[in-house]
Amino acid sequence: MGEDVAPAMDDGAENKEEVDNIMKHLTIAMASEVIDERTFAVRDAAQKGKTLIRLGNVAPIEKGSLTYEEYDEKVEAGKAALAKLVEKSMMLYKAAPDEHQPSAEDSDEDLDGKIVIAEAWTVDGHHIPTKLKNEGHLAASPMYESEFAKDILSAAAEEEKRDAYKKLEEALKESEVAKEIGRAHV
Repeated sequence: MGEDVAPAMDDGAENKEEVDNIMKHLTIAMASEVIDERTFAVRDAAQKGKTLIRLGNVAPIEKGSLTYEEYDEKVEAGKAALAKLVEKSMMLYKAAPDEHQPSAEDSDEDLDGKIVIAEAWTVDGHHIPTKLKNEGHLAASPMYESEFAKDILSAAAEEEKRDAYKKLEEALKESEVAKEIGRAHV
């Protein structure tokens, strides 16, 4: 019985260590308002104001062949989807490498606050850029590599659990097919 408990404790300690390792790279912040479909403000006590987080590795919505009305609707839908994920919520972010940060000359004068290109997650670990890309609100625009550009924490654990159940379901189906084939040959 003691053997069964020890591995579970080791898994828990290992999980805590993994979470601690991830968290030491991230900043926890309170998101306040959504600016556009890929930018939102966070309260920043260190900056004595607000910091604007612009999601990394995603492109703004392109007008393309859309009418102005369709384009505006698509931008508003993207903005609403981002607001649903972050507005007035705790969230996590990790700034992109310095070479991908906008310079003072590149910053948008219409925006009030310092812009930081970053990976961002909901407090439970859902990777916001990936979620918005999967929902069709944003397009991928790889600028830099990030080992964290995925779901993390409990969101990653949920995904792993779903994958394990899916594999189990497939194995059970294969087993049933094999049994049916075996019965047919008897």
